[in-house]
Amino acid sequence: MLRGVFRPDALAGERFFRWRGGSVSRLEGLADAVFALTLTLLVVRLTVPASFAEVRYALFRAPVYLVCFALFLWIWYCHHQFHRRYGLEDPVTVALDGAILFVVLLFALPLRFVAELLYSGIRFGDKGAPLQRGFDEVPLLG
Repeated sequence: MLRGVFRPDALAGERFFRWRGGSVSRLEGLADAVFALTLTLLVVRLTVPASFAEVRYALFRAPVYLVCFALFLWIWYCHHQFHRRYGLEDPVTVALDGAILFVVLLFALPLRFVAELLYSGIRFGDKGAPLQRGFDEVPLLG
């Protein structure tokens, strides 16, 4: 359906690299699910905002979500490009892929925390930031 809209060379992959087949493997499907869950964890809060001030504060944190989303989108694109180019599914590649996906999922919330910490530090005078006192704990991250 959409193949008729695009030029034939637009679906062929990269200019100097021939992609493997066009179907998505189970490993790529799992990776897409892990990245979708990771992006959901970045945005979801456990409580619904109860006041307009909380909604406004959540909207002011949009740059934090944008930076985290861009970083995970870049990682996802590199992962996608690797599987489109090589399509390896041997045990070593599956194990390494699982390790990468675990690290991506594990570091979703710490990345959001650090991004919010940096963003609240950039916005001087942000009295409503719950992370202002967290700067003392930054050396413990390393």
